[in-house]
Amino acid sequence: CYLGFTEVDELEEFLVYPNPANDQINLRWSKIENTDVLVYNNTGQIVLKKAVNQQNQIALDISTLPVGVYTVRCM
Repeated sequence: CYLGFTEVDELEEFLVYPNPANDQINLRWSKIENTDVLVYNNTGQIVLKKAVNQQNQIALDISTLPVGVYTVRCM
């Protein structure tokens, strides 16, 4: 899948890799905080949501998502 990015004002640095990805994506940001990571498909539906507590990086399993273009958003 290919990943697009939405602007996140509160994060100084936001990395998503690898891109494109097949089974897993890694997300890393500069501040340790609580956030929700949302992955949207190309029609705007949330296809994956993960709550992150007091961390600045996670790995998301995307192996169940069909091939496509997705957008990642942290809230």
